[in-house]
Amino acid sequence: LLAGAAAIASLAVTAPGCDDPPASNPDAGSGAGGEGGCPVAPEPQFRLTIRSAAEALVPADMRLTVEWSAGTQVFELDDPSTWKSLEEGNLVCGVDEDAGPPDDLTSLLCQLWTTGATDIEVSATGYQPLQQTLQPAEIEDCDRPPSSDVDVVLEPMADAGE
Repeated sequence: LLAGAAAIASLAVTAPGCDDPPASNPDAGSGAGGEGGCPVAPEPQFRLTIRSAAEALVPADMRLTVEWSAGTQVFELDDPSTWKSLEEGNLVCGVDEDAGPPDDLTSLLCQLWTTGATDIEVSATGYQPLQQTLQPAEIEDCDRPPSSDVDVVLEPMADAGE
């Protein structure tokens, strides 16, 4: 079932800056200063954009579980107690803590401040669960990987009668 779900749900990963030309100065060193597409300031390892297929709203009970070498964190759209700031956790999603759970999101942006391979699981009632291991992008001669944009599209479950 999970193999079928992975085939139905879609996931795209891109790393901005990976197609950037090499540094104009071959003696630029590690690239920590931003030459050649290297990150200059701290940034999340992954930026997830979660949406549902057919331009439907993000399901109100959408759950994102993130696991990496330092631990596991969970974000539940309908449970503000799971919403964290960067000072509180490594999984930060774009929701307004003061407004409560949203019911009209067309997409949800989440930042994953993780290191190394990162496992994600996205689920919601009536949608195919998605499990994926994300690998950090690499740019030669950079001190740290650039942030990667990940598009997660939740696909509705097929009717059992089909």
